[in-house]
Amino acid sequence: MSLNRDRIKLAAHEAGFDICGVTPGGAVDGWLRDAFTDRLERGCYGTMSWLSRYTDMRFDTSLLMPGARTVIMCAKSYPLYSGGSLVASYAMREDYHRAVRGMLDKLCASLRSEGDYALRPFVDSAPVTERYWAVRAGLGVCGRSGMLINPEFGGALMIGGVLVDAICEGADTPLHYDPCGGCRRCVDACPTGAICGDGGMDASKCRSYLTIEHRGEFSSWQCDALRCAPTVFGCDICLRACPHNMTVAEPVPGRFALTARQWFEMGTNRFRKGYGDTPMSRITVSMLRRNAGVLLR
Repeated sequence: MSLNRDRIKLAAHEAGFDICGVTPGGAVDGWLRDAFTDRLERGCYGTMSWLSRYTDMRFDTSLLMPGARTVIMCAKSYPLYSGGSLVASYAMREDYHRAVRGMLDKLCASLRSEGDYALRPFVDSAPVTERYWAVRAGLGVCGRSGMLINPEFGGALMIGGVLVDAICEGADTPLHYDPCGGCRRCVDACPTGAICGDGGMDASKCRSYLTIEHRGEFSSWQCDALRCAPTVFGCDICLRACPHNMTVAEPVPGRFALTARQWFEMGTNRFRKGYGDTPMSRITVSMLRRNAGVLLR
């Protein structure tokens, strides 16, 4: 039984997504695997050693889900706050893993009502090259920073997808346009030089990596990286610098408009109760205090 592209897109929008595209699955282009391997060998992923696991699955959807024939990619935009918080904008709402997964589950339920399909939803939780498949499905183009940029919704996007063991009638095609031209605002704005400018990134230098993924204490340069534009969780600098994105004038939600001292003094119970439903739950209180403590020195 084949899939109907228009029906899939309607179901995706009904589930809450802004954009949806469909593309045949299989192995990714060789250049992507080579680029990933090169960055891994050069230590560009820092302490994220888990990225070296399941590499074959990461680059071939048929290995991740035997029988997978189609990749459905979906995206939901979110607002960027203009300032007033030490927390990245995407983290000031329900954890996107749960939010996007919930929408994907609705999409899968719709597909199951139409056929006996094998489905595997994913959102930043499986070895899948999500941005690659998003580009293949026509959701946008990766810009100079490596972020996916959609002509209508910009680059502040939460993405996820579904593998299906059926062929789709009529796939989407990649968009062919240059979203950046001669613009280098994201490159110039990044305070740590994490953005290479060719679509690649040295994640070990990224302030999101430092505040969320990095384990252990910070070196002196890592402390400087957090102080130059204070943050305790994530970073919006490259997104705010991009002319494709718009910031909102509405005030930051009160529970995120805290000072470094207030974050530093937060107890475990308050953190779990106040932020356990957000992406901030990915870090421990000790990591939060480590991050905030840098700003108080």
